[in-house]
Amino acid sequence: MKFPSPAKCSLFLLTALFLVAAPCVARGADDFFRRPVHNIRPAEYDGGTQVWAVTTDGRGHSFIAANTKLSTWNGYEWFSYQIDGINVIRDLKYDPSTGRLYCAGDNFFGYWTQDSTGEMCYESLHSGTDLYHNETFWRILPIGDDRLYVQSHEKIYLYDSGLLTQIAAGRVGYMFHVGGGVLAQLDDVLYKIEGEHLTQVSSPIGDRVVHVEERDGGYLVISEFSGFREVTEDGELRSIFGETSRTLSELRIFSACGMRDGSWLVGTSGDGAYVVSPEGDIIEAFNTRSGLAYSTVLSVAEDELGNILIGLDGGMAMSLGNLPAKTYHSMETRMGNVYAASLWDGRIYLGTNKGLYYSLGADEDPVLVAGSQGQVWDFVRVGSFQYVIADGGLYLLGRGGEYGLHIPNIRYIHPFTDDSGLYVGSDNAGLCILEIGRDGKLAIRNRVANFDFPESGFVMDKFGYAWLSGLKGYVRRLSFDASKTSVSENRLFRVGSEGAPAAVGYLVDGDALFTLGSDCYSYSPERDSVMTNTYYTGLFELFGSSYLNLFQSGNHFFNYSGTTVDVMIRSTEPDLMRDLFTSSDIEQLPERYRRVFMLGNGLVACGFSESLAVADIGDIVPAETPEVNVERMSYFRKDLPRLVENKSSPVIPHGAQNIEFRLCSYPHTSLDYRMDKGEWKAVPEKGPIRLTYLESGGHTLEVKHSSVVVLSLPFHIKSMLMLRWWFLLLEACFLGGIAAALIKLYK
Repeated sequence: MKFPSPAKCSLFLLTALFLVAAPCVARGADDFFRRPVHNIRPAEYDGGTQVWAVTTDGRGHSFIAANTKLSTWNGYEWFSYQIDGINVIRDLKYDPSTGRLYCAGDNFFGYWTQDSTGEMCYESLHSGTDLYHNETFWRILPIGDDRLYVQSHEKIYLYDSGLLTQIAAGRVGYMFHVGGGVLAQLDDVLYKIEGEHLTQVSSPIGDRVVHVEERDGGYLVISEFSGFREVTEDGELRSIFGETSRTLSELRIFSACGMRDGSWLVGTSGDGAYVVSPEGDIIEAFNTRSGLAYSTVLSVAEDELGNILIGLDGGMAMSLGNLPAKTYHSMETRMGNVYAASLWDGRIYLGTNKGLYYSLGADEDPVLVAGSQGQVWDFVRVGSFQYVIADGGLYLLGRGGEYGLHIPNIRYIHPFTDDSGLYVGSDNAGLCILEIGRDGKLAIRNRVANFDFPESGFVMDKFGYAWLSGLKGYVRRLSFDASKTSVSENRLFRVGSEGAPAAVGYLVDGDALFTLGSDCYSYSPERDSVMTNTYYTGLFELFGSSYLNLFQSGNHFFNYSGTTVDVMIRSTEPDLMRDLFTSSDIEQLPERYRRVFMLGNGLVACGFSESLAVADIGDIVPAETPEVNVERMSYFRKDLPRLVENKSSPVIPHGAQNIEFRLCSYPHTSLDYRMDKGEWKAVPEKGPIRLTYLESGGHTLEVKHSSVVVLSLPFHIKSMLMLRWWFLLLEACFLGGIAAALIKLYK
């Protein structure tokens, strides 16, 4: 379905967003918000607590060496495998040329491949038999043609077509793929390995190297207690990034890797992981203060999408780089549920159910503003003044953090859309008109004489009408006289059928839009009534939500539903992005008060429990069309799970129940599916597509990304044995033979 972009009043939208206009502050959003960290417990990935290695295959899979198990992630689910349940996996390397995932560990090495049912199968290349002289292989590097290098901390080996040859012995640090070759640290110096020959390329280094890459004809090395250094062409060492190196070395560097943008991801044993810019500055931290569950980092990696994988000494963590959302999170102070926020005077202010808090930066815990205890609902910026709407009314927030009641009992404020410069507010006695006084502050000019409905929530449309919703089966429209001293018209309009529940009002494209579930209604001047709006009903049905909770910023529409906020970008073919903001903490906010709002400077925001998430509108763009595969099909029969071989048209036996389709998408993004041209549904974010019952015969599973169908899988469920054509033919022949025999016997 195509939706043309209607030409609407953009000037009005700018006026309507007066509440959240960005103040001029010295500090930007980057000072307060970080990429969210998702901690993954061992019970979730079904592996051990120590994650010694993390890597990806570039096709949507992540792999972790979780102690004695290999755990795999396809973007939706974790699966785990083990070799013998005893020996620990220490290293993983994916070889795209062969599709093999090489692994090494305690006295073994080999590789994993994925079979036709989607299972990972292990092929052993070496397994030691001497129980008293076991070797722990810490690195494995495939070099093509069934050849690879492996190393313990005592020896380096070349494995070639089944033959294991020792090529060096001594104090071995680690091996590295560098450019087109292999480097290894042996007896405190770096050697380049070619076949069975080693060539020294550095002077003594002094401590263990965890990362090497080419740099200006020499090498850049990151080592445990010395940080960043350069190895020149003649092998001499030169320290670089002095302050950063000292800072990270004090935390003991344990792992590191290069990143796509030229930065480095450095894991420490003392305080999490850090991102170091190409210029040598620490620009990002992943530690316990930013949400990391454990401080000791054993392994790090970045995938092709910019997602960061962190292997910990007590689990693992991910930080998704292909999502625009960032968060401010309180680690120590329990500030409660965040309902609103504002960037003001170099601080971030957070309105919560416990009061008004402020923070000076991402690493700073929030501080309660004195005298602000109680529910805070919203922020209003008018001119050069910042106001706060809280339980007591409208409060004025000073630049030094001063906080005092300005106008009692005010609950809502909206600007008139004419050129009057006036505002309409509501309180416990009805409506009032506010103006900007000589001192630049808001003041009550007069009360609206003939309307005393208390604490009215309303929206002001571009025609100057005030629309009140929340009335069962109706909405109310108020018109004001020229002097705005009284209501000149007070009309009720029916919304929906007789006995319909209360509609919810939103401002969309400058007009008042009312929703009942997923149906949209708006005022029709031609018919002077509130009628079904087919355009918005059709547009917003792409959300696939049973009810709508809307917010608009230009051509970006946000829907707050359940534990997620989805966003749709309106264009010729609207593009849907699910889970822009998602967290189980959303459930802590009462459903009727959940909302999305603008924080300023193009930032869209959403409050959680104890945290606030933001995304730059400019970063919310249509995602590229992913490559989607069904990598595993299964079903239950007689309460036992069975796997189905992946084919172009799979066949499932009769009597199959709870048929499951497990997808892998690259890049991973939000998807929808349907069966046999039925209703589109969202693909579960964690778990398979599960169908409890399907009849015998042919079926088709379709998966789409936004409006593009990216997968169509036909499959067949066999019918009962007695209903198959060949069985019916045999049965007919058998019965015919019996009939012929009886006739012959009778004759």
